[in-house]
Amino acid sequence: MTQALNKLVTFDEFVNFLQSQPENIRCELYDGEIIQVPLPTGDHEEIIAFLVNILVSEYRKLNLNYGIPKTVLVNT
Repeated sequence: MTQALNKLVTFDEFVNFLQSQPENIRCELYDGEIIQVPLPTGDHEEIIAFLVNILVSEYRKLNLNYGIPKTVLVNT
């Protein structure tokens, strides 16, 4: 029995894919594969709010011109 190999997706192809998706769909590119990520839970959102409050108070105290976007696309 043979199995067809899935074509690995490049970062540029992934960016194009994201642009064609609804905003409420969350995906990651992991080792060349597009993985749909479930929506965060309530606990997850509470932790994010806690961390954002700490970071915002620190960068305001230091008078830094920073911001924290809700979503971000990172190429590592």
